[in-house]
Amino acid sequence: MGEHINQIYSRLDIIEKNISEMASSNTRSTEENIAELSSIRSSMVSKDDLNGFIEKLKGSMGETLPPLPGMGRDAVDTATT
Repeated sequence: MGEHINQIYSRLDIIEKNISEMASSNTRSTEENIAELSSIRSSMVSKDDLNGFIEKLKGSMGETLPPLPGMGRDAVDTATT
């Protein structure tokens, strides 16, 4: 009977160790995910910023593109909007 109790305690110790390792691994994984999300957030651009950039790009491209053959500057302006 005593040997069975010792085996049960040994198994419980192994289970407790595995649970502890799993919890520790999950904690590390969560911390890594939080750090990665923070990094992603810091490099994100807002939709308004992106739209502003696109509008500026369209404006600058309209100024630098040559007129289309047979059309004036107005054709380039409408083609970029």
